[in-house]
Amino acid sequence: MKTLLILLLAGVVLPVWASPPDFTPAGQERGRSDGAREQSARESSSRGSQGRVSDKSRDSEGLLPALTSTETEGLIGRVLEEYFGLSAPETRQAYNQRALPPGLQRKLDRGGSLPPGWQNKLARGEVLSADIYRQGVRLPNDYGRYSQDQQDETELLLLGDKIVRVVQGQGTILDVIDITSAILQPR
Repeated sequence: MKTLLILLLAGVVLPVWASPPDFTPAGQERGRSDGAREQSARESSSRGSQGRVSDKSRDSEGLLPALTSTETEGLIGRVLEEYFGLSAPETRQAYNQRALPPGLQRKLDRGGSLPPGWQNKLARGEVLSADIYRQGVRLPNDYGRYSQDQQDETELLLLGDKIVRVVQGQGTILDVIDITSAILQPR
């Protein structure tokens, strides 16, 4: 009897544990009826290319284009101002500071990077792991919206001193912006 109860419990619990994470498209479809899925598919096809980036603007890997340097600077400035509470003059001052030791400053000047940490886990085209995704703080939708095309397809996460732009619902990394190194890089 005890064995039967354990097998029955395992049969109920295992499918739940094996379900995809909520941020994946399959996870978002979980629990929806077939009618709701069909209606969602009809709505998205009737919408056509509205709010979607054309295939022409995707790179060879099928990813959305990376942010330009102007867009990156604007995003970092906005995060520093609105999320970390720096005023606009303080943000400009932070950009102008060169507080690195001379050796690290030379390394940056030569195109090197600051000492690695977990940044190797975050690279364009990689899929963000569920653990790191949960640690991130979602930034408001209007922070990185520079074009109407990108409005529905991407989301911004703040992970420590990095801003990570991912494809919404898939977790595929599009950009990794290191706030610290962006501020400390010479202009």
